[in-house]
Amino acid sequence: MDNLTPMMKQYTTIKNQHQDSILFFRLGDFYEMFFEDAIVASRELEITLTKRGAGMGSNTPMCGIPHHVAETYISRLVEKGYKVAVCDQIEDPALAKGIVERGVVRVVTPGTITDSSVLDEKSNNFLVSIYLDSYGVGLSYVDNSTGEMFTTEYLGNIEDSYVFVIDELGKTYPSEIICNKSFTENNKYMKIIKNKINPYINIYEDISNIEDRYKEEIIKLFKVKKLEDLKINDKIYSQLSTYKLIEYLYSTQKNTLEHINQLTYFEPKNYMVMDINTRSNLEIHETIMSRDKKGALISILDKTSTAMGGRLLKKWLEQPLISVSKINIRLNVVDYFVSNLIIMDEVRDLLKNVYDIERLASKVSSGNCNGR
Repeated sequence: MDNLTPMMKQYTTIKNQHQDSILFFRLGDFYEMFFEDAIVASRELEITLTKRGAGMGSNTPMCGIPHHVAETYISRLVEKGYKVAVCDQIEDPALAKGIVERGVVRVVTPGTITDSSVLDEKSNNFLVSIYLDSYGVGLSYVDNSTGEMFTTEYLGNIEDSYVFVIDELGKTYPSEIICNKSFTENNKYMKIIKNKINPYINIYEDISNIEDRYKEEIIKLFKVKKLEDLKINDKIYSQLSTYKLIEYLYSTQKNTLEHINQLTYFEPKNYMVMDINTRSNLEIHETIMSRDKKGALISILDKTSTAMGGRLLKKWLEQPLISVSKINIRLNVVDYFVSNLIIMDEVRDLLKNVYDIERLASKVSSGNCNGR
């Protein structure tokens, strides 16, 4: 490293802190990639691979993209299953003495991406956090593009805990999972997850016990006085999985997470229980043979006028109610509109003018919105 140029020393130092990501390194009006990152990016993005002198007596593989179109290329890489660390100048070049100070301002991952050009407007993009041991499992998940966060837990033997997780994952179909090391040690269930869902997986070290700071971080994010307000004061596994989820979001998004302001604890037993194979065979969201939305139940039922309505309908199909009183409430609303077609048409026309407020609010909070 002593033979490297000062700029490449800076690059190497930052890259070593983000070895699992492709590093977009800001140089003037371009984001540059070097070494193996450049080779991968040039292949996946179909951009020209060049070389640059790095001070080691040989040329270094390099490729770059203009900064004003970076989001498009970042989204394409993330869509292909890569993580991208965005490294910007965090010092005014005019005031810099020597090399301009740079730092990673965010890490974009399959489960945290908010680019609407990549995301299906009528589907959630979930990032799931799992903590499992011999006595139970906690499962928390968030859609970073809408700010929705949910958590649940299961207490029981390890075999039943895995079955519980598989069934819940079959409901959310996350694009990314973070989980403790112990969870990944069962090859049978890891193979099912990879074959059925195929998410990007991040592994963290096991936790021996829950610390007060975990609880404090949860309380701080949701601006409550105590965990009782979130209904998870006695849910240790939910607390663990939720804390690790919040920690991961802070480490990648590097912002205040103001758009994530509500945590919903739910009991899976309050909804109809369906295992992952049953969900697949029912062809709720895609057909078995072609894995296409056309021909699936959702394509017949979804006449929603907004993206938010489409996501809500999808959630209702994934979690069928078993409470007769709650079912009747929904049926009464349907009956009202069927009996009042003029009002139904008026409401539908009004809804067509409603933008995706959830995802717009998320972009404003994270500072990723643009003029459009």
